[in-house]
Amino acid sequence: MCKTSTSKRTTQQFKSLNAYGASTPLNLIGKFESEICVDGEIQSAEFLVTDTVCGSLLGYRTATALKVLKIGANINTLESNEEFKRKYPECFHGTGKLKDFQLKLHIDKTIEPVAQPVRRLPFSLREKVEQKIEDLESKDIIKSNRCYTICVAISCRDQRKQ
Repeated sequence: MCKTSTSKRTTQQFKSLNAYGASTPLNLIGKFESEICVDGEIQSAEFLVTDTVCGSLLGYRTATALKVLKIGANINTLESNEEFKRKYPECFHGTGKLKDFQLKLHIDKTIEPVAQPVRRLPFSLREKVEQKIEDLESKDIIKSNRCYTICVAISCRDQRKQ
């Protein structure tokens, strides 16, 4: 538990101070110095008071002195993923397929469909791609629907005739 002691108020002229991304300076109405305590660390800090309603910000010097800000590499890195695998084992097996979920595509009916040209698959990759497609179908990740493209092409042709 920290106990703060004295605070002293000053009424001097301030430099222009802008909020992040703002072009107009903040209207500073006061400044005081006080002690601030975080996790047992006590630090003397200068506080600037504005007339705007906003959250409080902690300056770089005060934040580093209180050890709430650390600048450097490897701040939020994990030693290994094993901790998460032990904590959430249900998330780390299987393919993660959503069950009983049908995606609804929102298509703007005012825009005329445009047929894209066929992009041929390199001959050397055809067997690998076919194996991958069969593998994904067997795992029930994708579903073969060969009729759909034909039906869409026919419906687009019929719409153009009208």
